[in-house]
Amino acid sequence: MTTHLPNIPGYTILKIAGAGGMGTVYQARQEQTGRVVAIKVLTKGDAAALNRFRQEANLIARLEHPNILPIYDFGTVDEQPYLVMRYLDGGSVADRLAQGPLAEATAVAWAAQIAEALDLAHQQGIIHRDVKPANMLLDERDNVYLTDFGIAGAGDGPAGQGSAAYMAPEQAQGQPVDGRADLYALAVSLFEMVTREKPYVAETTLGVMVRHQSDPIPSARERNSQVSVAVDDLLVWGMGKKPIERPGSAAAFAHLLRLSQQQPDTPLPRPSQEATEAGLAAALAGVAVPATAPPPIEAPVAAATPLPVSAPPARSGVSPLLLLGGVGVVIILIGYFVFGQGLFAAATPTPPPATATNLPPTPTIVLTPTPVGQLLFDDFTNPFAGFGVKADEDGGVSYEADTLVFTSKGNGVFWFSLSERLNEADVSVQVEATFKEGIAEVEMGVICRWRDLNHFIALTVSPVGKAQIWERLNGEITVLAEGDAAALTPGQTMPLQATCVGENLTLAANGLFLTATTSTTIPGDIALLTRQRAAGELTIVYDNVQVNRP
Repeated sequence: MTTHLPNIPGYTILKIAGAGGMGTVYQARQEQTGRVVAIKVLTKGDAAALNRFRQEANLIARLEHPNILPIYDFGTVDEQPYLVMRYLDGGSVADRLAQGPLAEATAVAWAAQIAEALDLAHQQGIIHRDVKPANMLLDERDNVYLTDFGIAGAGDGPAGQGSAAYMAPEQAQGQPVDGRADLYALAVSLFEMVTREKPYVAETTLGVMVRHQSDPIPSARERNSQVSVAVDDLLVWGMGKKPIERPGSAAAFAHLLRLSQQQPDTPLPRPSQEATEAGLAAALAGVAVPATAPPPIEAPVAAATPLPVSAPPARSGVSPLLLLGGVGVVIILIGYFVFGQGLFAAATPTPPPATATNLPPTPTIVLTPTPVGQLLFDDFTNPFAGFGVKADEDGGVSYEADTLVFTSKGNGVFWFSLSERLNEADVSVQVEATFKEGIAEVEMGVICRWRDLNHFIALTVSPVGKAQIWERLNGEITVLAEGDAAALTPGQTMPLQATCVGENLTLAANGLFLTATTSTTIPGDIALLTRQRAAGELTIVYDNVQVNRP
């Protein structure tokens, strides 16, 4: 029997390398360069599908990420679309699973890299819709690559496409989906990586889809005792039945995956189910602290522990979701650190309390593009640009008039909003900070090297000109340097620059150049912050944050 091989100009087909429902993959040699490539010839579609393929293939071909399989070329042959990609001979993660479950460290590392690749795709408005171990390819050095974006499932394509064993409930129901459907599939894939079992099986495809929608989320740890407590908990989180119950972005999920390996014996901190169901549109952490520097944690604490839903709040007007130690430091929300771009539920800058009838919509997230050569840029023109938002009766953070606005109405309230797009030790952060109105006893500034609530560096200045560089290490606050800048008047904007390079820290603001040194050089995220130090109300506005590598 003779197998018909396609004739694709510029390429010599060598052999069939694989086949699936979306088409056939061939090993080929590019005639002009001599390099070996993989060519995937997709199933023939109608004219509309081919036109969509051309548009979306052009977009996907521009996705440049170390964990996305590069697309070199695309076109059509005999009315069948094809993609020319890098050829890998390391097999897929699914092939590795055929040999047994993966070591947790390996599985988590691969999943985190895939999550970061998905984050880039989501920034471009592309939803993969078919994340699974078979679409995670390996090279000869065991580097992992995401492939097979499905083309027809990108952007606003049909929602029901994908593989039933990994498909999010809303995708199976044919509902509109966003990036959190990919997170669900990635969580299912990780479950399989560490257990060698799919979480749900049934005799029919429909049966599998129904189980994803209705059955309780299984424990990976019960199927493989070597799975850590943190990963087991994170898998349950990632496989939330509703999009709002999952981490808010692929970047956040990647961060949480790596965090799970730092504290494997403890569930990762997250908001209560009650708060999640209420539709909190928050990507911000607000911390109740005294008007002076945040107190150290006096007794060792294994980890942040979920506060029971019935537990009373630590102070009036705040919804405590986590409690740290005996001093009662309350985390209002582990904001963007936990949720990435929030819960995708903040359709307006300050939404009303969500109920069963007024839950905000869940749009696809598109982050503000970062110029070439910069680590991050955000002008806050997009309310889902990445920095988190939160609102309650004590104030919060919201997007207003293309700026990020911090408000506070309570003495001792500390708000911060994480970018969740960085993990860097050496950064130079520039931002425009405006003291819009209110009391002057407030710090405003930048956090660098954020790892968690007990490990970060802050560089701040107040409207009256009091400046500090301080760090929180193992829960204890140390003021590294103090200085005096020129005072601000209400409505005045101050360019602020905070630089963290190795052991050296500098703060430049309103005529001040303050320096300090630190031994804390572990990389982390950056954040914007305010901390109220006296009774009254205040409004601080941030705009045009730019992060460069010094």
